Amino acid sequence: MNYKLSKDNIVTANVDVFNIFNFQQVALVDETFTTSTVTPIPNGTPADAEAIKSTVSNPNPNFLKPTAYQSPRSIRFGVKVTF
Repeated sequence: MNYKLSKDNIVTANVDVFNIFNFQQVALVDETFTTSTVTPIPNGTPADAEAIKSTVSNPNPNFLKPTAYQSPRSIRFGVKVTF
């Protein structure tokens, strides 16, 4: 929105709204399954991966739990004077 104060002076006002509907979905999850040293299974199958889950000595209790959410709604107002 521009307002002309004089021939060379202009005031500009603006409003920015972020996350207008205030969605707070999960933005990040903990993807660390374990902090133990593990090695790949040569020619492994999905069944091998399921079997190894029970033998991991240090599983992460926060595996696949949310660690970050979208920022809540915020509003920014601005005014600029050009001369």
